[in-house]
Amino acid sequence: MIWLDTLLALGILVNIVKGGDLLLRPQQRRKVQSFFERLHLRLESQRPIKGLQRLASGRGQRRLMLVGIGEFLLVVGVDVSLDIWSGESATIGSFGVLLCSAAILLSVCPCLS
Repeated sequence: MIWLDTLLALGILVNIVKGGDLLLRPQQRRKVQSFFERLHLRLESQRPIKGLQRLASGRGQRRLMLVGIGEFLLVVGVDVSLDIWSGESATIGSFGVLLCSAAILLSVCPCLS
């Protein structure tokens, strides 16, 4: 399923690029191309994988778990406050909270996915 989403995103990106060829003048096309080349070089020099390697440590895993718990509490708090504000029952039984809590649980506990 993720491959289908990736192919769809790539198809949209290719269509945008081809549309840009039709709409842009040659000078504008060169500016756009040089912008993306500079962006590519800048992103390549930042090396994002090195920053993500710190998350593999035990301390990084604990931080991720705390962030996940904080996200869950925030989502539950927003849902309950919206239920109270709209005049409905203040239960946490809504589908949105259930869906968000399942997603957060799967992101915090990789052993379940």
